[in-house]
Amino acid sequence: MSCFHFLSSSSINFKISSSSSSFIKRLSLNKSSGNLEILLPAKTLLFANHQIYTDWAFIWYFLHLAEVSNFIYIILKDSLKKIPILGYGMQNFEFIFLSRNWSTDKSIISESLSKIDANGRGKGDILGFKKDTLNNWPKGIDETKIWPYSLVLFPEGTNLSANTRSKTEIYAAKVGRPAFKHVLLPKITGLRFSLLKLKDSIDDILDLTIGYSGVNPDEYGQDIYRLEEILLNGKNPETVSIHIDSLKIDEIPIGKLEYENPEEEAKDIKKFEDWVFERWSIKDQLMDNFYKTGEFEKSNNFKSFSSRLKFEPLEFFKIFVIPGLVYFIWRLILSRLLEKFLS
Repeated sequence: MSCFHFLSSSSINFKISSSSSSFIKRLSLNKSSGNLEILLPAKTLLFANHQIYTDWAFIWYFLHLAEVSNFIYIILKDSLKKIPILGYGMQNFEFIFLSRNWSTDKSIISESLSKIDANGRGKGDILGFKKDTLNNWPKGIDETKIWPYSLVLFPEGTNLSANTRSKTEIYAAKVGRPAFKHVLLPKITGLRFSLLKLKDSIDDILDLTIGYSGVNPDEYGQDIYRLEEILLNGKNPETVSIHIDSLKIDEIPIGKLEYENPEEEAKDIKKFEDWVFERWSIKDQLMDNFYKTGEFEKSNNFKSFSSRLKFEPLEFFKIFVIPGLVYFIWRLILSRLLEKFLS
């Protein structure tokens, strides 16, 4: 289990901060145990900037503190499912892997989100319901049978690096947007589609901005906390800082799924794009503050809570690695049998 030092309790300070009064009320520090305690609603969408390959693992730990990590779905780029063993475990957890080609990805994400939404309304397959002849889940909500979910997205699509910064500057010039200093330009399609698909079941949307100690503003987290160094040698940031803004679905100009008028659709997409870029402008400023002061902001409403990352690696091992090992061995046996059959 040495490859999972990145979640060992001895080395990481876990810091959550916010200036959203509604979210601050959900945070507390247990004085006897020193553990951070978080209250989250049953059905949440979380989106974040993307700095290192294991961003998702720290978000998973945040959800673990809120006791909802068993119901996590993460949208990640397709290449990550190829990580030995761990990738198989993530597939077992029904993470959603996309190629970043919308014509290919749309049907994959639509199928997954429709199922998540149906279960979130108490009308999905987990509760024994089936789709109708038009491939639609039953409508309506049964509050007595709702199934929790936490959907995590990284709208930037990839880690911040020298290469991706160069690409985002070219893209910014192309779409007439200013490039940011500390975050990449977000892609809006997947986030908007996710919000539209889940709008009938979702309780809360959390905007996460993640910063790591040991990274200077002219450096890249992915170069310092490389995946192999984290997994094999336990090279962790001393502090993981997450700033959180709490949002409601009716505050976001998502538009609708289907349009008869292309001009109306284009107008709604532009409104949502402007909203997302405003969120990312705020993220960029938060990161600028973080690099200068070690805190995301200094407003009167701002509060932060810290605790040591207290987590048994065995639990992570059981959840992600054992299923991955089983799946990996099963695939290996099947391929050998097929090889034997065809020879």
